Amino acid sequence: MSGRHAAIIAAILVAALLAVGLILLRPMAPENYAAGVFSFEAVTEIRVSAGTYALDSAAAVLSVGPEDEAFEELIGFFDGKGFGRTFGSLFSSEPPVARVGDPCFSVTFLCGGNGASLTAVCQGADLRLTGDTTVAVTAQNKESWCARVHDAILALYPEPVPEPEPEPGETTEPSAA
Repeated sequence: MSGRHAAIIAAILVAALLAVGLILLRPMAPENYAAGVFSFEAVTEIRVSAGTYALDSAAAVLSVGPEDEAFEELIGFFDGKGFGRTFGSLFSSEPPVARVGDPCFSVTFLCGGNGASLTAVCQGADLRLTGDTTVAVTAQNKESWCARVHDAILALYPEPVPEPEPEPGETTEPSAA
């Protein structure tokens, strides 16, 4: 085989690998990652949590229904957004390494009629979609988009109720009776 033939074969292999890579990594609608026959019109409940990653605690999970104002806003973040697989997700399914202090959120869309679901989890800079399988994905303006989703979920949590200040002269120690 001559050097010219080897170069042509190498060029064909590189072109084929690029074509396959572009197909696998292309942005797709979130419905393509979901479990079951999923559509945002069929979503009946959204379960969300958000916070800052800590070793010994997890954020409380909130349920958002169609009657809540945030329901359409949360769907709007995902419906029509393109998510492409990351190059690393083609070769590895290792879970992300979360660091203390990383912002994190989880959003699970549930379709009540058929049991279809889609979950998005963001930990720090790692975004994963889970349906039938879990894949690491990227999206256009991912960092700012994740920050907006995180902030929208945090806004759903009730404000903490401050403990009342003791009145002057009032003691906070239990009385010995």
